[in-house]
Amino acid sequence: MSGISLKKQWLAAIPEAEGYPTSPTGFKQLIQSTLDFLQLHELAATMWVKLPKKAVWRTDFERYAQRRKDAVIYSLERGDPLPPPFPGWQPIPMDLESDLTQEYLFLVLAEGFACTFLAVRQAPTAELNPTASRSQLTLYCSLSTVIPRAFATTLQQFVQAAKLSTVPRNGPKEAPLRQA
Repeated sequence: MSGISLKKQWLAAIPEAEGYPTSPTGFKQLIQSTLDFLQLHELAATMWVKLPKKAVWRTDFERYAQRRKDAVIYSLERGDPLPPPFPGWQPIPMDLESDLTQEYLFLVLAEGFACTFLAVRQAPTAELNPTASRSQLTLYCSLSTVIPRAFATTLQQFVQAAKLSTVPRNGPKEAPLRQA
């Protein structure tokens, strides 16, 4: 499934979208704050994530899933996915050559609430910005269902490619994203 870029799909859905500079720490803090919001308001959510492999990126999701037994978190993972670290975590393998390697996703759909954060790693170029860091990310944010609808076909392709026989109870088989 090479050639797929969530950033390109985002910009096709919202051409005027602006990206904001952030760091991996800033992106992780957005995730933590959103999960805290979901817990505070006792919202069960279906989430799609593509995160760095380090276990520290999953700890907040595990804390959320312990309190919300009905939470489902689909995790796009490069290569052979690791075993699910906790109930509700659904690893979905991706092609190692996917264009998504420099993109990180956090998409949430809950009753009456939707948000999507896409962080894109920028390759530093010495000519343009000699002080640019490899850890610099450009962050795109949406609090609507426009982006989840734009990503629905792509995410379903990953599910089909992974040959998942069933999608958990709150993730329909035909469309992995339900409207909030």
